Amino acid sequence: MVNTSTVLLALTAIGVLMLPMSAWPQVAAPDLQLQQESSPKEDHRHSPDQSAAETQGTLRLIEPTPNAEARDAPHDYETRVDESDQLEEELDWSSSIPWGDTIPQWIMAVSGVVALIVSIWAVWLLKQTLRATRDATKEAERGATAAFAAIDLSRENMQLQLRPYLSTTPNLTLSFGGNRVPMVEVTVKNSGNTPAKEISYSIKGAFSRPGDQPVLSGEPQRGRDINPGQDAHVYWLGKKSLTHAEVSDFQNGKLVAYVSGEIYFRDVFGAPHF
Repeated sequence: MVNTSTVLLALTAIGVLMLPMSAWPQVAAPDLQLQQESSPKEDHRHSPDQSAAETQGTLRLIEPTPNAEARDAPHDYETRVDESDQLEEELDWSSSIPWGDTIPQWIMAVSGVVALIVSIWAVWLLKQTLRATRDATKEAERGATAAFAAIDLSRENMQLQLRPYLSTTPNLTLSFGGNRVPMVEVTVKNSGNTPAKEISYSIKGAFSRPGDQPVLSGEPQRGRDINPGQDAHVYWLGKKSLTHAEVSDFQNGKLVAYVSGEIYFRDVFGAPHF
């Protein structure tokens, strides 16, 4: 019969084999084998009276040699632990920095400062653009004003070159008719390049003794248009006839004739002149 110690060893081996695999990483559980020892060949010659316990053999605990996988298991586990620790260190790198807990706040603060700088730069750029636009507008206005001034000057110069110019001859002709009414003839000439239009005259005259203040009188008259290079005659007639003594005094210089007048006209551009 199998002895009690042998049974206990067998049960212990069975219990160890039934342990869960999670309990085995660090300590390699020995493989338990039950081996029946048989008697040597020469023991087969023993007598049949030998006890059943001796013929059946005995059970003993055998610890096999660990294979390569069993040897490498602790090493692999330590490698995985090291890699996991390294990964945790990489993920928690901010914890090694003294101010690592405030990194998000620092990032937000730096982003705010950068945004503020960009905003200030944008405002400055807008201000410079507006200033350049305003300067360009003023420059354009000055250029336009100068251009208009040049146009006006050119137009004025053209009008000055093309307008009519009227002048009178310095010599006045005084005559007396049969009734001794004095008459003064004034010659008006157009020396310009365009006709003088809407001409009107205001000729006044008087006879007075030297040193006396003459009283001039006359009536406005309308004249005809005068073309360039042509002339016209304007007359002043006295209001009364002179006596023979006044005519004699005029011829002797004791009586002086005073004549004044104005001429009004418009040029071809509609501008008035006198």
